[in-house]
Amino acid sequence: MPQLRNLQLSTGTTYLFSPSSPIEIQTTTSVLLAELTSFRFSGECTEMEWFVSGLVAPSLREPHISVLSFDIPHIPHLSKLIRVAGIVFFAAQLTFSGVCLTTSLFAHPHSSDDPPSKIVTIKSQFAAHPDGALFAMLATIEDVFFSLSTPITYYEPLLGDFEHWREVFEEFRNVKVLRLHSSLKTKVADMLRQPIVNPPPPQEEVDPDVTTPSGTPINGIRSQSILDIFPSLEEIVLYTSTICETERRCGLESFGSLVTARREVGRPVKVFWETDREIPRYFTTAVEDGGW
Repeated sequence: MPQLRNLQLSTGTTYLFSPSSPIEIQTTTSVLLAELTSFRFSGECTEMEWFVSGLVAPSLREPHISVLSFDIPHIPHLSKLIRVAGIVFFAAQLTFSGVCLTTSLFAHPHSSDDPPSKIVTIKSQFAAHPDGALFAMLATIEDVFFSLSTPITYYEPLLGDFEHWREVFEEFRNVKVLRLHSSLKTKVADMLRQPIVNPPPPQEEVDPDVTTPSGTPINGIRSQSILDIFPSLEEIVLYTSTICETERRCGLESFGSLVTARREVGRPVKVFWETDREIPRYFTTAVEDGGW
């Protein structure tokens, strides 16, 4: 066993863990697999956490984890495994499918001849809020793609929770490219607009042209809120198979206020259309229900 180089486990997902009865992961034994370089796991999230909590694999280079979570995906041990392995994620795909949201995280390959690797796939209930460990893994993402597997009408009520989605978007601090299925453009544009804020209490009259030394308006409301979400964003790419000129224009206009606001604070964003054929290949891998 100490000489094991490749390990693949599949436990299935035939039962549920009740959210009202959380399972505590207690590690009593650590297992050292000093030569393990490739580890694949497919199964339920809590089982995966139990297994990797005692796994010590200093040579691990290729973990591939595919899990299903029926509650909030609580993954502190997986997060530690990824961190110790020195894996840094650069891209993410969030796919809406039925009542579930599938989150896939990609890392650069070890060889320039290989395609990017899909390291982690987490399928959870749409309404489940990610925990801090997953948020920590999103911090380095520079390229994110929001896609659909069923018509947008199915998700209208769920996507209406703007506060939840703004909290999720705020974790993508380094995203430079935001890719969207064309059906999501209106909802996402609404989420990215400057939020409504309560008017400040009456104060002494201030010259509206006065600015702080950094050039930010004195009340700070506009520049702070517009950069809370995707502060590093440079491009928004809308994908579709075919499109008429009217739809193309309306799609660009949906992000008009965002483009204007970002330009005013010196962080411009470009919005444009591409055909489905232009989606990066690592994002076109089909999302699987039961593993890899």
